[in-house]
Amino acid sequence: MKKVAITVLLVGALLLLVGCDKAVPDVKGKTVEQARSALESAGFRLGTVDYDENGEGAPGAVIAQDPAAGKTAKADTPVVVTVAGSPPVTTPQIVGLGKARAKVTLEAAGLTLGDLTRAYDAKIAAGAVVSQDPGAGKETPKGSAVAVVLSKGPPPVAVPNVKGKTQAAATSLLEKKGFDVEVVTAESSAAKGTVVSQKPASGKLQPGSTVVITVSSGVALVKVPKVVGMDAPDAEAALKAVGLKPVNVVHNGPAGTINGQPADIMQVYKQSPGAGSMVAKGTVVKIYWWSEAN
Repeated sequence: MKKVAITVLLVGALLLLVGCDKAVPDVKGKTVEQARSALESAGFRLGTVDYDENGEGAPGAVIAQDPAAGKTAKADTPVVVTVAGSPPVTTPQIVGLGKARAKVTLEAAGLTLGDLTRAYDAKIAAGAVVSQDPGAGKETPKGSAVAVVLSKGPPPVAVPNVKGKTQAAATSLLEKKGFDVEVVTAESSAAKGTVVSQKPASGKLQPGSTVVITVSSGVALVKVPKVVGMDAPDAEAALKAVGLKPVNVVHNGPAGTINGQPADIMQVYKQSPGAGSMVAKGTVVKIYWWSEAN
């Protein structure tokens, strides 16, 4: 019987304690979320949230509460608060939008475009929003600024050296790195179809950038014209016109012959390589002519 009586007394005491009134905490000056946390910690709960656009106080801060701070009330009593400013708005989703469109979207929701920073992002196109703060769906005081991070595009990638590779191999390697490839050709002593230079030759570029490769078209061959019988200046001009380099070999003494006849002064009587030879552009052609003996 004693144990039963003690148990009943303990239960009754607990019920009395639960039903005891408590002092309501002061939540003025706090944000709605801060007020909610303070009230719940004290054993109460947040009730209706009203807004006063003309209320004195920082926008978004509690300026009045009911029951008032210090009043006693039963546990779990809802506390109604009044907040300065307009009701909050829901932050729209702007990730993926360009700066201009993001600004219009925020303003339509009653918010403004805030601080802008930039960061590389492999998935979001350059100039579009990578992230936002507050995030989409968050309740935000009307007129608040939303900070955004704009994409600078994918991070830069090292440009590989493709000099000496075939055009196909160089193009494949560059494209695997994410670059576009522009091919130009140029005459070169390098094997035909191999890369002789690239621009840029090194450093880093963002994927999608263009790398220009110059591919050898080989050495162009030209036919050596016949200049035997010409005066030396005319012979030089004829050789230069086809991309060859004339070199004069002058003799001060007996002249050579052309078809068995002595050559005139300054008349070319011999050339090397001979007329009709197929040689690379830039090849030296020697022309021989006689200068009057001293």
